[in-house]
Amino acid sequence: MLHSILDGESTETRGSWLVFVTCLALALPCLAFRYLPMTDLPQHVAVVSIMRHLHDPAYGFSEFYVWALNRTLYGFPYFLALAFAYLIPVKLAVQLTVFLALLAFPAGVIMFLRATRRPAWLGFLAIPLMYHRGFFWGFMHFCWAIGLAFIAIALLVGPWSRRRAWAFMGLSLLIAVTHIYGLLMLFGYSAAWLVAGRRRELAGRLVWAIPSLLALGAWGVLAAHAPGYGRTEWLAPFQRVMELGHSILGGYADRSEAILLGLWFAAALLLAAPSAPISWRRIRELTVPTRAAYLFAAANLVAYFVLPVATPTAKFIHFRHAVLAAMMVPLLIDRVPEKGPAKRACWLVVIAAMFAVPNTWWHLARFAREAGGFDTILESVPARSHIAQLTYDSNGSVMRTHPYLHFGAYAQARNGGMFAVSFPMLFWPIPIKGRDDSGVPSTPKNMEWEPLLFNERHLGRFYELVLIRSKPGAPAALSHLVDRSLQISVDGWQLYRRSPGSAPRP
Repeated sequence: MLHSILDGESTETRGSWLVFVTCLALALPCLAFRYLPMTDLPQHVAVVSIMRHLHDPAYGFSEFYVWALNRTLYGFPYFLALAFAYLIPVKLAVQLTVFLALLAFPAGVIMFLRATRRPAWLGFLAIPLMYHRGFFWGFMHFCWAIGLAFIAIALLVGPWSRRRAWAFMGLSLLIAVTHIYGLLMLFGYSAAWLVAGRRRELAGRLVWAIPSLLALGAWGVLAAHAPGYGRTEWLAPFQRVMELGHSILGGYADRSEAILLGLWFAAALLLAAPSAPISWRRIRELTVPTRAAYLFAAANLVAYFVLPVATPTAKFIHFRHAVLAAMMVPLLIDRVPEKGPAKRACWLVVIAAMFAVPNTWWHLARFAREAGGFDTILESVPARSHIAQLTYDSNGSVMRTHPYLHFGAYAQARNGGMFAVSFPMLFWPIPIKGRDDSGVPSTPKNMEWEPLLFNERHLGRFYELVLIRSKPGAPAALSHLVDRSLQISVDGWQLYRRSPGSAPRP
């Protein structure tokens, strides 16, 4: 049987490595394919390119951007990618950063299982969740912070020592300069531990988290003074129920993720059922780390149903908590019986994990082929161009998380210049910002979603190039564009240039 192969004192390390190698196989598409279906990824590539080439006249970034290290702690993934970018191309450097972020979550789960002396093969439960909805939206910092938080929690619950305490403090500070959700997870789990028991033991360990607690306060101060973007939005409770599965995974346009989530949920339910806290006796029998995991998972599930979808300073809040609740499931399996359905469920866990690997490769390969025509667009964009993207088809045929929404930012990253919807110009938690004297006309809010907001009179004189994304074979929507000539059309992309003799950019 599977658990007889993976369990036991002499084979626990082998089991951990088997899980991790499977995770590695699942993460490799991040390096194998030129284009990944991550909505915000082109913007992250552009940010790292600006940081790398800020004072290079060939890119012209210094006309528009300056460093802004005093307004955010949102830095670690950017600076890690920047370090890689001195050795390899910027785009590959960012994809390597994403690859490592993907591995952080299952690594933290494996460490937690080892720290609490649980079967290593339970780590297979983490594999179907690696490509969650936050990944497909391109939340690189969120992915990193959550993975690091799992590792920090594993350190917190395991055997304690001075060396482990220093590692925990350093890791919690690294989380602090990555994303606030990592800190919220770390302290949220700690709060759940305080309710679950062994409070004196936790108090002695949390002393080492005081620096990161101060960093959490700094995040609050920075956010309180941050300029808003957009408005507070809500989703009806019934819609949240119907979209729960989509909020956890929700990347591919077909039903393969529903199948994967069904396999995963069935396996998790069978494994958790024998020790599920459905009575006071069972609650008392659970270990404190498991009780804390249950409390934290429940809190995130509640947060998914009650928090807004977005606020002026944060986007897509609710589904992050659905992801966090699901990610806690491998930590809920307190013990695996020697017989019965729960014992046989180990095979279902592996089946779900093995299904996730080829399913991910197939979909990401399809997207890379679909997006491949954008190479021709990149070759057609001159250096230091000013380019605006008007998106009428943000999904394509493979995905449903709008991967083409910011694709034009790849042109800015590669060729320099300015992109109309530029994250450093619009959002505060970026270590660079727009110059006050850049002369760039203000971009209408949400123009990436509403291309008709592009106004030739206001923006056309600055942006000599207009990139249109429409469904392949469909005519481009040009009713609001004037004095533009088509330069190239390929795979749903059309690149238009301002006609000679029309108003020059200022």
